[in-house]
Amino acid sequence: MSTSLWSSGARTRSWSRRAPADCTPAPSRSSISAASPIAAAGATALLAQAGQAALQSAPFFPVSELQGLLRISRFRIALVVSALVYGSHAVHNAFAVIRWRQADISTSAINFLWSEAVLAEVLVFMLAGPELLDRLGVRSAAVLAAMAGAIRWSVAGVTTSVLLLSIIQPLHGLTFALLHLACMRMMRTLVAPSVAATAQGLYAFGSGVVTAALTFASGALYVSWAGAAFFPMAALCAAALPFAWFGFANGERLIRRSCERRQDLRMPPTSPGCSPLLADRR
Repeated sequence: MSTSLWSSGARTRSWSRRAPADCTPAPSRSSISAASPIAAAGATALLAQAGQAALQSAPFFPVSELQGLLRISRFRIALVVSALVYGSHAVHNAFAVIRWRQADISTSAINFLWSEAVLAEVLVFMLAGPELLDRLGVRSAAVLAAMAGAIRWSVAGVTTSVLLLSIIQPLHGLTFALLHLACMRMMRTLVAPSVAATAQGLYAFGSGVVTAALTFASGALYVSWAGAAFFPMAALCAAALPFAWFGFANGERLIRRSCERRQDLRMPPTSPGCSPLLADRR
């Protein structure tokens, strides 16, 4: 006990001897630590006021941006083509598995058919799609996607043969992935970066609304027509063909002119489709 008291006293004496040197900056440290919450509170208040001012000055819904985008005819055509072709997947997404089960197709075969479509989509997005888009251009890619949809749904409407279905299921890589890549390149040319987010939202919203409406209607179609419900979906893709052919052509010419201007100005061809277009020019 005496030892502990002695050591305690020794530490006290040692601390008292060091106190003048250690305590000199102590007031500044305490003042800083005390001022930090005050500064943080003040900064938070300023940020809150700035945020409220920004919210009051900026419109909650970008009406002017939407109006400006919808004035671009080629952008409207891209919305129409994507809505028709994406929406044509409604019967397949809602009733393909039901139709296949009613045809006594095994669960393993159904899993294989569905996986084919997913794998084709991934391969087009990651590997084949950009190269194919560079070679074909946005117009031919959009036309190919619409034609693939018309063929796919026409075959799906007349047969439940696993062999034939396994042949048409990979067309999903064209009817969805390739068309999406073509639309993205089209919008990259037509839409200014400042409104790109609004354009993407409008693009997703339009195709989503049409797909939802067609999915709702596909219930009545399937009840009445069974497999023949795929035929109206094929008709939607056929209806998208003239829009893809005439509407996407202008976008392709815009991409070409943009690439040529970049080359003339000795700027790097940042647009993904510039390489084959400039090669054609040479």
